[in-house]
Parts: sequence; structure tokens; C-alpha cells
Amino acid sequence: MNENTSIVHYFPLKRKSKIIKKNSSILIDIWARLKAKNSPFADIAWVAYSDENLPKEIKRIFNKVIKARSIALEFIKKNLKNRKFPKTKKVDKVVRDYFKKFNLEKYFLHETGHSLGFSQCHGKYFRFSRKSKANLKPNIPFTIEPGLYFKNKFGIRSEINCYITKDYKLIVTTEIQKEIIKI
Repeated sequence: MNENTSIVHYFPLKRKSKIIKKNSSILIDIWARLKAKNSPFADIAWVAYSDENLPKEIKRIFNKVIKARSIALEFIKKNLKNRKFPKTKKVDKVVRDYFKKFNLEKYFLHETGHSLGFSQCHGKYFRFSRKSKANLKPNIPFTIEPGLYFKNKFGIRSEINCYITKDYKLIVTTEIQKEIIKI
């Protein structure tokens, strides 16, 4: 909540957790899996605000983040249309280049995504990062999760889960957040 959302993997301690009050920025990042054998993890992040009057800066950054998410998906789809599984570092690069156009790259402190695992949330197959050498692969679930983090102020991340079929179709398995939830 609030300034803690600017910490990429903040985890509240029970004794130090804050109470949600009016005018609070909220980032919820949840991962879980079914107990069934061979079930992969799901990993999502959504943003909320505890008032009807959403600050313009939070709305502006949210719109940049969801646009970056859309750009990543469109880049993947374009490659798949040409029957290519794109390199994960190239997906990451299109997101970084988009943020760079708005002088926001320095606030992109997180990778664009990662494969999903079966024994833990982060999978072993690939990451969407500058250094990755992997290509996307069919039937390996993954996240797309761009985010921007402004130290001691707020952070915004939008995370969805996907996989690609053997016949080059991108399947998004989670709902896609399009607006900040107002609570």
C-alpha cells in the first residue's frame, strides 16, 4: 500500500501491516497453484485505489504500464503470426524502449515477465530480461508484468499469465486489468 508499492517485491509483516485508509494506492500480487499433479503456478498483480478521486499521476502511470503490457503482447503475436517464437529479451526490449520514450526506463526495476513453475512461482525455462538468451516455447506458461516503481511514492504493475500453443496461438489465461479498481 502507498509507498510500499514502490518496493518491487514488498511483503508485509503481520505486525507491521498498514490499515487501508482513504486515498491509498494498493498493489496486490498473488501467486498460487492447484494441488493437482503437474499444475503450474498462476501469478497476477492488480492495482486498486481507495477513493473515487484517483490522482492524475497514478492514472497516468497506470496507463503507461498497461500500454507496455499491450505492446509486449502485440510483439509476441506479430512474431507468432510469422510462425516464430520470439526471444524473451526482445519482448523485454520493446517494453524498455516504450518506457524510454517517456523517460521512465529508470523506474522499470523489474523484468517484463518469467516462465511459471510447477514447484515454485518462478519457472526455470526463461525470463524476459536484457540478458536472456531463451525463446518463448509452446505450452510453457509465462507472465507479462511490466511495472514502474517510484521510490517512497508508489508503484504500478500489471501482470497477466499466458502460454503459446504449438500452432503459434497466444492464449491469455487471466483477466486483463484495464482500469484501476476503486474501493
